[in-house]
Amino acid sequence: MLRRVFSVFLLGLFWLAAAPALADGITVKSAEMFQVEDAWVVEADVDINFNPTLEEALTKGITLYFVAEFELVRPRSYWFGETVASLQQQYRLRYNALTRQYQLSTGIIHKNLDSLDEVRHSLGQIRGWRVADRDVLKKGQNYRAGLSLRLDTSRLPKPLQLSTMGAREWSLDSGWYYWTEKP
Repeated sequence: MLRRVFSVFLLGLFWLAAAPALADGITVKSAEMFQVEDAWVVEADVDINFNPTLEEALTKGITLYFVAEFELVRPRSYWFGETVASLQQQYRLRYNALTRQYQLSTGIIHKNLDSLDEVRHSLGQIRGWRVADRDVLKKGQNYRAGLSLRLDTSRLPKPLQLSTMGAREWSLDSGWYYWTEKP
């Protein structure tokens, strides 16, 4: 009997370890930088999974803000690396209960989306983000590029900010994703 219980326990552990993770959070899957005309642009693919708390907050009228951060550093052997570019891009996500659509905005560009899956897809595709002029990067030089995406809880309504401090369900952050560029 004990052997059977132990076998079922091990089988359960194996199943949990092998099951695909649908964890809440943000993960940068890939990012690259390339040159177009007179500038360097970044394109990235990001996985975004909202937890039930964030989904409920959206449907109750809370606007969520996300911040994409980019940095480009030229390493130096004698001192800290030289920061060549450092930028932020803000996204605003809100739900309109009347039209039953999500609105994703960055700057003056607005998209109306029908489902949270469309929001995840649209927010998770960073395309054509201009990060540096063409002449900023020198040929043959190595650069370290970094990208992150996070939920900006400092833009939430003040009463909600207090309750989100230290709350795991409100801390969506990809961390920094680094790669090397050599023009």
